[in-house]
Amino acid sequence: MDLDCTCFRIRRLSRLITQLYDSAVRPLGLRITQFSLLSALRNEGPMSVSALANGLGTDTTSMSRALAAVALRGLVVLEDGADRRSKSVSITAAGVDLLREAEPHWRKAQRQIAEALGPDGQRDLDQQLDALSRKIGGL
Repeated sequence: MDLDCTCFRIRRLSRLITQLYDSAVRPLGLRITQFSLLSALRNEGPMSVSALANGLGTDTTSMSRALAAVALRGLVVLEDGADRRSKSVSITAAGVDLLREAEPHWRKAQRQIAEALGPDGQRDLDQQLDALSRKIGGL
């Protein structure tokens, strides 16, 4: 099926790429969404659930579901935030260790995308997607 719609094309490609990355990190019991949130927490430090959701471009309900799964595994810790209505989340040592173990699998998926796009294609695509996100979403 080939609909003449940018949204359809992006959603189709997003599903295919998500499947590729999910497959790469699946041996470690992760989904790419979980890998991404663990990476963000390791790189940025503890933050509120809403800040994490905003940074990763998702809603707080979806983020809360993803966090519940990794919290059950002891990969993150959720604590009451400053105003008790919000939650703060941080990565645990076990989360950092699992992330370190998952990174070669993630890099393999990155290489597959880079090879499919050609020498400069990944950089160019990333720049175009970032620019489009800023224009549409005000990021």
